[in-house]
Amino acid sequence: HLTEARSPDIRVYPNPGSGIFNIEFEGEEAELEIFDPQGKLVHRATIEGSFARFDLSSYPAGLYHLRITNGESMSHRKLILQ
Repeated sequence: HLTEARSPDIRVYPNPGSGIFNIEFEGEEAELEIFDPQGKLVHRATIEGSFARFDLSSYPAGLYHLRITNGESMSHRKLILQ
């Protein structure tokens, strides 16, 4: 059973950004999914450790949604790609 949370222990920066985003979170492993403004999945990765970097510079500017699933919790963040 997944719990939805907006836990403050997840940082995404720079936000807004021009393509390269960094994410920091507490935990050892998480599933990262990024959705474009139309809701289409554009990036999925398993993060090992508590830091990851991903590149959205090949995608059009807009509001993207980030979903992080870590164990039994799920967090959402908005990303602004300029």
